[in-house]
Amino acid sequence: MEANTKEVERLVERTNGQELPAQSLTLNTNTPSYSNTVKGLNTHPHPMINTAVAQVGIKERQILLDTIDGGSLYKVDQMAASITKDIQRILTSIKQDESLDLNIKAITKLKNGGLILELDSATSANWIREEEHKDHFLTTLGIPAEMKSRMHSVIVPFIPISSPIKDTNWLRAVEFENNLPNNSINLVKWVKPKNK
Repeated sequence: MEANTKEVERLVERTNGQELPAQSLTLNTNTPSYSNTVKGLNTHPHPMINTAVAQVGIKERQILLDTIDGGSLYKVDQMAASITKDIQRILTSIKQDESLDLNIKAITKLKNGGLILELDSATSANWIREEEHKDHFLTTLGIPAEMKSRMHSVIVPFIPISSPIKDTNWLRAVEFENNLPNNSINLVKWVKPKNK
């Protein structure tokens, strides 16, 4: 053991007295740093991410109109361009603020007689969704229709079967306790029958 200790001390003394070779002091400037490498990985996001972001933007600008009486918001042989002109005329007539542009970018005719309107901006879509503007638009439309909100299905595990899911007061309490907007829970039902 003493021999090993003396050998280590001798090697340390010998290396302390020597200068390091010049080549080991120079840094390789061609090798990028770790942080630059990581930053460079996400410069070109995957095409599916771009598509998903675009779809979210479109959904923010969309308005779903559905008839109340089961009729249709358009005539059977009416072209989308004609429907767009009619609805654009209504939007222009209800617009109060001259700085806001309410322009239809696209329109989709649904098989059930409803329509999906895509406006030019999310700001325009949010403006028309406001209660007073929505009511004015639907009244001016002249056909019994409703503007539906986008709904999302969510499965919540571990809800006690004793929960009164049909009670609207209970639903409002759940919204309040979870910091959700009022009336954001539209429908609650069990995945399986309660007796199973």
